[in-house]
Amino acid sequence: MNLDAMLEGLEELVTRASFSAGPVQAVPR
Repeated sequence: MNLDAMLEGLEELVTRASFSAGPVQAVPR
């Protein structure tokens, strides 16, 4: 299993989820 590819996929999912939820939740506080 390629860990780099997995992390890249996760990062993409997080980015899409952040855009869907809104810019406020995209920034961790």
